[in-house]
Amino acid sequence: MKIRDISLKQSANKGFSLIEIIITLGLVGVTMGLTLRGYGTYSRRQTVTAAAKRIRQVLNEAKANANAYKIDCSVCGGLNGLCDGTNDDLPLAGWEAGRESADTFRIRGQCGNDLDSNPTCPNNTCFMLKSDTFTGVSIASAAQRVVFRPGGAGVSNAVTFTVSGWGYSETVTVSSGGLVQ
Repeated sequence: MKIRDISLKQSANKGFSLIEIIITLGLVGVTMGLTLRGYGTYSRRQTVTAAAKRIRQVLNEAKANANAYKIDCSVCGGLNGLCDGTNDDLPLAGWEAGRESADTFRIRGQCGNDLDSNPTCPNNTCFMLKSDTFTGVSIASAAQRVVFRPGGAGVSNAVTFTVSGWGYSETVTVSSGGLVQ
């Protein structure tokens, strides 16, 4: 009879008590809360990093276009729009990249006169205007833009762009020699 009493007691103790379940659920909840908080922080930091990376890409694109003398003949090719070497063809002034607003970065080429003194594109001499708008980040700099001169002839000015958001920031720098970092 004793053997039977022991087996009945064992089967009655299968399972968890209410206290054990509440403690387990509490620990799972705290762990999930910390994980989600960490993910939110990571996600915001990645947004700033991705915006800085995209700005570096845009700056390198402007530099490559200027070095290769990339030009739009329909804009710079004179009266016939062909870039055929006639006197009415306009030379490449340079490729500009810079802040359009606090959250927008743009790139464009310009032919004709010096790009440094014509930020508004007079006489429709600008081409390939592209803009990137970044949600949740702002772009700041002392100089609004940088101009890459044709054929690797340097830049108009050294500049540092600061990309920031949610308490994080990254800098993107263009040296006076045109190196983008």
